Amino acid sequence: AQHPLEVLNARTYANDAVFVDTTHNATSYSYKTGPPAVIDCFGHTAPCGMFQVPEEEIDSVSELMRLLELDVLGATCCTDGGPAWPEIARMFRQPHIEDTWHNCENGDKKAASLSSKEEKKKFRQLKNKVLYQVLDQQELSDAFSEMRLLAVSANDSGELGRWIDRMETGQTLRTATHATKFFSCSAKGALSRCEQMMSKLKNSGTSKREMKHWTLGELQNRHFTKVCNYETEVTGEIEDAIKVKRDLS
Repeated sequence: AQHPLEVLNARTYANDAVFVDTTHNATSYSYKTGPPAVIDCFGHTAPCGMFQVPEEEIDSVSELMRLLELDVLGATCCTDGGPAWPEIARMFRQPHIEDTWHNCENGDKKAASLSSKEEKKKFRQLKNKVLYQVLDQQELSDAFSEMRLLAVSANDSGELGRWIDRMETGQTLRTATHATKFFSCSAKGALSRCEQMMSKLKNSGTSKREMKHWTLGELQNRHFTKVCNYETEVTGEIEDAIKVKRDLS
C-alpha cells in the first residue's frame, strides 16, 4: 500500500537514506509488516508506504522496494538486521547500516551473565561507546579489547563473546565510527533512528496485542491515518516557515 503523499516522500527524500524495520504478528495473518520511511527536510519521520510478506526473502522484498521506488542507487539502507537486507543493499548498490537499538538491547541481555555489578556497569559503558560514539580506529579496537577481557568471566557458554565478535567483525555496519560516514542525524542517533522511526509507524499508538487481531484493511486504515497525521504536521511546518521566510532548500 502506498498513499500519494508517500510516493512523493519516496521520490523526494529516498536519495539520502531509507529505513526499514519489519515486525511480525502485525495483523491476524501472521505476516511480517514493513513500513519503510525516510527523513524529510524538517527531520521528521516521513512514511513511504507499507508492505506485508510471509517472510523476509530477498526476491519478494527487493521487488516490493522497487515498487515503492526505494531502490535508489547510493542511498543508505538502514535496517533492523534481518538476514535478507545485506544482499538487497548490495543489489541496489546502497551502503548498509543496522539499527543500533536492537544490537544494544541484545548486548544488555548477554551482559546479564557477568558476575558483578561493577563488570556490568563497565560493559554497558564500553558497549555504548563502541555503538554510539565516533572514535578513531585505535580507540574502537581498544574498547573491543576491554569488552573481551570482561567477557572472560561471563557464565554463558560464550554467548557474550559471540555478541562482541559480531559487533567487531561487522563494525562497518554497526558502529557509529563507521556508519556515520554514510548517514548521520547525530553521532548518537544515526544508528538508532530506524527503530525510533518504525515504532511510530508500526504501532500508531496501538499495542501489538491489539494489532494481532487486525485485518489487512484495518492495518492499512491505521497506516493511512498516520500518513494524514504526518501531512498535517508538515503542512504546519511549511506554513510557519513561510511566515518567517525560512529558506526551505
